[in-house]
Amino acid sequence: MTGFRFVSVTPAALGLLSLSCVLGPAPVSAKNVLQGAYCAPQEVLDPAWTRPPPENESLSARVAIERGYSARAIDTARAIGAIAAIERLAEAEARGAPDPETVDLRGQVNDAITVATLDVASVVAHLQCEEGRAGQIANDLRDAEQKQERRLTAYSLVVSAASAIGAGILAIAIKDQTDASIVGISGGVVGGALGFGTLAVRRTTPFPHGSILGQVWRGGDHPSFPSNVWAFLTRPQFSKSGDRSMRDGVIEAWKQSGRLGSDPARPSAERVGLYFGNGGVYDTKGLDDRANMLSEVREVVSLMSHDLRLLASEAAHR
Repeated sequence: MTGFRFVSVTPAALGLLSLSCVLGPAPVSAKNVLQGAYCAPQEVLDPAWTRPPPENESLSARVAIERGYSARAIDTARAIGAIAAIERLAEAEARGAPDPETVDLRGQVNDAITVATLDVASVVAHLQCEEGRAGQIANDLRDAEQKQERRLTAYSLVVSAASAIGAGILAIAIKDQTDASIVGISGGVVGGALGFGTLAVRRTTPFPHGSILGQVWRGGDHPSFPSNVWAFLTRPQFSKSGDRSMRDGVIEAWKQSGRLGSDPARPSAERVGLYFGNGGVYDTKGLDDRANMLSEVREVVSLMSHDLRLLASEAAHR
């Protein structure tokens, strides 16, 4: 009778214990990081009065070409709305204009380059902030998962050891092999379930965010990207191949990486909605994917600084 009571109570207690273990500790994240409202610029980056818009790719740059400006520098000048200023500077230098005139014209070109450089830095800061948010929350989820895994492993060891001891006591003291076997099997099942539970640990959290990745994915409106930076991303001449834009290359990389599903030709609607919308429920893999995609856009935008440096150098030494 004593053995029967022990066997009947133990599975129920172990079941409750295993349930409490599976729930595990809640992820701990800083509220301001989780909400992330501070990442986006507080003011509109691209009001019409602050800078000239990107110019048509076919706009003439005859004098600048004659003065030896490279095609890359001229394309960059068009992207930042400075080709007219470059033409005026080239024309003044070609006719031997006085130094004060050329200095003033070169200053106008440098002003456009400075604004574009600050635009690049601003977009990079926004992307880096969002990337850091995703990475930090992913680490918080991983910490909670690791604690849960350690707790499940510890309870699995305790249950397995307790069942082995209980079975031994029943077998020796009461000489009841049936009850001993039941206790041993029950403890093994619960201990094994807790052990296998470590393989299924997956924590999630609501994660709101802006649509900066969605703007790259969809094209069209791009409030998070000033027009000069957007021109760099979307004009094919700035890519290495020259037959597709930097944006096209980034999107193709996202598809081929498997982050949007196993079939590059048919991205997962669920993942597209999650990554390129305004947020949702993320797990660690989703947050890692988002951080990596933000990093890829940031790296591409940063490359614009090379072209701005080239333009500044050519404008200074022609």
